[in-house]
Amino acid sequence: MSVSFLDILAAALAVADHLVEFGLPIWLICCHQPKKHGFAWRLAAAICLLALGCTGLIGVWIWTSSAPAGSMEPYVLNLIAYALLIPAFAAAVLFCFDTSAWNALFAVTAGYTIQNLSSGAEETCRIAAESLGMHVAPIWGEAAFTLIAEALILALAYVLFIRQVQDEPPLHRSSSGMLGMTAAVILLVIANDVVIRGMGHMGVVPVPFLLSLRVTHLAICIFVLYTDYQALYKLRLEAGLETARRLSEERSRQYAQSTATVAAINARMHDIRHKVMATLQDEGVGMSASAAQEVIHDINVYDAQVHTGSCALDCVLTEKSLVCQQEGIDLTCMADGSMFSHIPDEDVYGIFSLMIDAGRDAAHTLPVTDTKVLSLTAKRHGSLAAIHLMGSCTAEADAALQEAAEQLSSLVKRHGGTATAATEGESFSIDILLPLKQR
Repeated sequence: MSVSFLDILAAALAVADHLVEFGLPIWLICCHQPKKHGFAWRLAAAICLLALGCTGLIGVWIWTSSAPAGSMEPYVLNLIAYALLIPAFAAAVLFCFDTSAWNALFAVTAGYTIQNLSSGAEETCRIAAESLGMHVAPIWGEAAFTLIAEALILALAYVLFIRQVQDEPPLHRSSSGMLGMTAAVILLVIANDVVIRGMGHMGVVPVPFLLSLRVTHLAICIFVLYTDYQALYKLRLEAGLETARRLSEERSRQYAQSTATVAAINARMHDIRHKVMATLQDEGVGMSASAAQEVIHDINVYDAQVHTGSCALDCVLTEKSLVCQQEGIDLTCMADGSMFSHIPDEDVYGIFSLMIDAGRDAAHTLPVTDTKVLSLTAKRHGSLAAIHLMGSCTAEADAALQEAAEQLSSLVKRHGGTATAATEGESFSIDILLPLKQR
């Protein structure tokens, strides 16, 4: 078999076209992932190594184009060669991006499926046009046709799939499902495409049947993309649920620890109060009446217990009142804790703790000499429990308040509630609405 320079050039251009089709969607999927140090040289090295490794594809392509009619060996080699690109590109992604092997595998399988969808759509349009007696002009006309078809498919894939994937957080947990998707891409996408191409080159099937096979292949590519995304979404949902479970356990631990600490402090301060008062009543203490009253006031602060009708709310208010006093913040509260009897104690603790902490952080943006006051209310409004925290702050507190509102939203939405935060001038407010328990 004699091979001319034009044959080699055509094969090289065809392989380069496939690699660009393959690499571009992978890049679009991965570009929002954190990049490793020295990303530029890593990317250049990965491209060079992939280009060097793909020189074998040129030989496969030439053999496929000039193979005797009826021979399937070149197509088997074609399948093996393109299947090997999956681990090669996955390794390149791991080399350039600070991501997990499962994210890399997802990006590569999705990118390869988009590439097959693009080339398959182009081939389908070509077969349909030729069956209608329409022929694409050679060389430049064919190149323009290929470029337009690939650009359209990539644009659709970006809008409908890639952009949705970019909004998802990275995956950092192992999954046998991704290995299954890799096998599905090799068997359903690559093998199917190679078989259809072989049938087309050998002319063993009529054009209408070949066209129907191409349409089926496109449907398979779309199905694989959908399944790939669903598998990724499921894994990330499981990871989110695992994180939520751990946070819930941590809140439960903090609540139990805070309850025990506050109870111990109150019991100890109650004893100390009685001992100090008994001592102050003795003669010869050497302390003025005003100084004695100040000592008793300070002890009463620690001895005071909040009673709202909710043990969790009592705990967090007692704890945060002490913290606010130490920081020079006057925390006032009017709350009906009985409204939250249907909400787990750890969630009540987490909601009010996060809310007051956000108010404290906002108050600290004021100058040290300014008076800092936080006013918290929790009242019934029809079928809702309305929680309102207000205080003074500066404009720089807005970003932190909005972040706190997002965290509060994640806590209250499981109970059907909403959380918002707003700043106006030198004041701020955080509002939470929670449905009351239906009697």
